[in-house]
Amino acid sequence: MAFAPSASAQQTGNIIIDVESGETAEELMSEDTPVWASQQVAVPTDAKALDVGGKSAVLMELSSGQVLFEKNSHEKLPIASVTKIMTMLLIMEAADSGVISLDDPVTCSAHAASLGGSQI
Repeated sequence: MAFAPSASAQQTGNIIIDVESGETAEELMSEDTPVWASQQVAVPTDAKALDVGGKSAVLMELSSGQVLFEKNSHEKLPIASVTKIMTMLLIMEAADSGVISLDDPVTCSAHAASLGGSQI
């Protein structure tokens, strides 16, 4: 399973580099043709050709762990959407094990509800 690239993703050959673009869980989990590291792909050697719109990015070769591309890879940044993805994973695992139901009501404070969007 691979993710569907967002409008801000950059595609070079068969490699898709995504950035913190606010994609939905459906987009992240959509069916797509996977690209395995063993496939030959055309990748420009010029780092500017691989530049992404996000604040940071890292592209690694799966089996060796070799970094193929990085942008501000050592800069400390907020984890943003990773928290949302992990929250979704924990909820889905709890639902799969029967601890909760996806139809269960969720309670939040008035302040949290007033934030709106994905901040709640």
